[in-house]
Amino acid sequence: MREVPIYKREDFLNILALLKNKTKCIELVIPYGDNEKDDLVQFLEPYLITKKKVKSWTGTTTKGKSSTMYKYEYTEQDEKKILKFLHNYSSFFFHIQDSNGYYNEVKLTEFEDKDIAFFAQKGNCLFYTITHEGLAYTSLE
Repeated sequence: MREVPIYKREDFLNILALLKNKTKCIELVIPYGDNEKDDLVQFLEPYLITKKKVKSWTGTTTKGKSSTMYKYEYTEQDEKKILKFLHNYSSFFFHIQDSNGYYNEVKLTEFEDKDIAFFAQKGNCLFYTITHEGLAYTSLE
């Protein structure tokens, strides 16, 4: 996996384009709680296969309060709808420059602090975020 910087919306859109026609499963994590009224949770509800409390998920392990993981599976046709819906967000997050010109700061977006991971048919992780830390990784080129 390689880290993927997200400086601007175009970077986010490039990630979604890379994922197109490759994903079959999403894991969405609401850190330290649950929010069934979240717009993405509601949109993905028809594809829900499991919902559980977790302290560990792709890229993250916590010692504190449990988080809620939603796991979704879908068809290729559904994938198109899902990726189109994700275009409603400006990004998962943005890296922003600090006063010294380094991209050491993270700006959350309307995606909030949710973590998301996309998987291929055989369970290989293609992309995931640790959103509150401004980290994103992909196995895609």
